[in-house]
Amino acid sequence: MTVVSEHKDADQYAAKFGKKDGQIVRKLTEKVVNLTKRWQMFLYFFSGPRERVNVLNEASAFTASIFQGLLWDNVLLCIRQLTDGAESGGSNLSLERFKLIAGKASSVDLTNSYEIALIACKPARLHATKYLAHLDLDHALGKKVSKVRRTDTTAAIKAICLFAAEFHLTTTGAEHSFEMDAFAEDERQFLLRLYQGNRAEKDLEAASLAAAKAGDWGAINRPDIPDWITEKRGPMDLF
Repeated sequence: MTVVSEHKDADQYAAKFGKKDGQIVRKLTEKVVNLTKRWQMFLYFFSGPRERVNVLNEASAFTASIFQGLLWDNVLLCIRQLTDGAESGGSNLSLERFKLIAGKASSVDLTNSYEIALIACKPARLHATKYLAHLDLDHALGKKVSKVRRTDTTAAIKAICLFAAEFHLTTTGAEHSFEMDAFAEDERQFLLRLYQGNRAEKDLEAASLAAAKAGDWGAINRPDIPDWITEKRGPMDLF
């Protein structure tokens, strides 16, 4: 995934597209990169080897389920935002801005490519509209169903990345890579720490049980975790 200096980008985009449009290009590019990063995270944890999601479930199946749903929902909402019309319901930071800026700055017509991206995003967009951005009554009650699969979401993101990459190539001559990295270091480190914690917890339980069998019955209920983890606070203390 291409990572470059934010200030360098801002100056280059302003020189090419003007201050306002240059800022739009930079922000849209960042949004596409962030979208791929979030979906990469989802795929790493929930679409890879079964052992990965097992680590999350062993720590807390309920928390893992919430994490999975929130991450996917966030990605779908982002896809919907990016595929809104530039002037639909207000002035939006969406992919159509790339098309408009390309035509204005470089006389490049990206209409066909934009339409192809929209078609690929249709299932994800429909799901987000009916279940996330709004709670459509018929869908909420199960009278209608707008399903979106992981493959649909991946296809939508790939189409968005291809369109963004084409914009950069045709307007600036620069190749931008928005490809997802299946082996992200952040995700690996997170899962490794969680896995080590799960193993440590099992070792602690085994040691406590062994101590209890040896006559130290208090060991079975003796906590060996920091107070800040077990400390209980009132609801208002969280704000």
